[in-house]
Amino acid sequence: MQQAARLRELLKAGKLVVAPGCYDGITARAVERAGFPALYMTGAGTAATTGSNDVYLGGGPLVVLGPEHARTFADSGWSKADVKRVIWERARVRLDRFSPENRERLGVLDPERFRGRLLAEEVALCASPDDLMVIVAGGPGKHSAIIPTFGATRSVTVAIAR
Repeated sequence: MQQAARLRELLKAGKLVVAPGCYDGITARAVERAGFPALYMTGAGTAATTGSNDVYLGGGPLVVLGPEHARTFADSGWSKADVKRVIWERARVRLDRFSPENRERLGVLDPERFRGRLLAEEVALCASPDDLMVIVAGGPGKHSAIIPTFGATRSVTVAIAR
């Protein structure tokens, strides 16, 4: 049975469906092995992982919205700035997820984001919403992606003349 059909079947049963949040394939596999009938993933959650150089070094990740997702945002009255702001507000990693060595090293590189803060506080995916680059690309289907940078890098946008 296809996953979407299975989820519809679970929801139609009228019972509570516990679906833990996952941020990568490893946590998804752990949820599956634990026997949960469903899981969910968010783009912001997937982008904000401790393995992303953007989180470490404040790069400018690229958010690629599929046309259907872009239409959903537009029809809901969201601007590009709104999309950037919400992703930036939600794509965060708690400081206690970083090793002590990385917190110390990153405190030297970016003291404002990593020094003198409680371990329960969160660090954003990048320094500000303006650091996110959002484009619309792709074909049919609700497929979007977040593409990290190497960190501490910025995209260069140049007009292409025909």
